[in-house]
Amino acid sequence: MNVKAGDLAILVKANSMKSVGKICQVERFLGRVAWPDATWDNVWSITFSRPIETQMLGSDGKMHTHYSKLACAPDEWLKPISGLSDDEDTIVIKELEVQGG
Repeated sequence: MNVKAGDLAILVKANSMKSVGKICQVERFLGRVAWPDATWDNVWSITFSRPIETQMLGSDGKMHTHYSKLACAPDEWLKPISGLSDDEDTIVIKELEVQGG
């Protein structure tokens, strides 16, 4: 696992590119979660200080945009802020700059 409950983390991947690079609080482990377009193992409930853009596939087969302080993310989409080596921290910042985060 990349993160644990209580960690601050960077969202390194998301359904909405506007959300990549956002800082979140890892709340609780949800385990396996099935969405209309995918099933993920090792999913966490996460919160943000301000609403972020999220996109989900609706039952109508179309992508819908929502704004919320609460979201879910697979563990592999999260990188903990604490515990990064200086090299890893620099790499994450440079990746976010390239992505426009």
